[in-house]
Amino acid sequence: MNINGQRVKLGEVAVDSGQLILTDPCYLKEFDSKDDDFGTPGPDGKYPPVNRYGYAGACVATLNGPGGNVGTFEGQAVAFGTGWGDGCYQVHAVVRNGRVMSVTVCFDHQANRYGECDSCGADADVEDLCSDCGGNVDDGRCTCDDSGRCPECGSEDGECSISCDYDETEGEGA
Repeated sequence: MNINGQRVKLGEVAVDSGQLILTDPCYLKEFDSKDDDFGTPGPDGKYPPVNRYGYAGACVATLNGPGGNVGTFEGQAVAFGTGWGDGCYQVHAVVRNGRVMSVTVCFDHQANRYGECDSCGADADVEDLCSDCGGNVDDGRCTCDDSGRCPECGSEDGECSISCDYDETEGEGA
């Protein structure tokens, strides 16, 4: 399979602290995951730098802004907030000549009418798209309008294309 210059899904990453770190695996043995002493915010609301490679360093970086360096030396790690908090987020890479050129973690994966994420351009779950307008479907109903269309297929004439037994006179499934 030739993936040269293409975006490929690497996998997903689970988040339980509302933040991620990007680091070299050889440094992980030094990471102090139990270090939760990041001090008290000053009058400006910012936490003092901790200059430690651990959970406290990551927290200070994301509490003081969108993220920043973490660790005892520049480049040991970068921490950043996820934008939406906890969850499971897709990770994609752009590959050229067999080498990863960039990595994207998309925290706001919203599909557009072409089945691509508006934030990162990756393939999105097209089953969550309205067949009429291409917009996102929320709880089985497209948020594009309240016209009485079938929330599953977009049919206006009562002829649901996926046999969901939509009855337009009642406005819901039969």
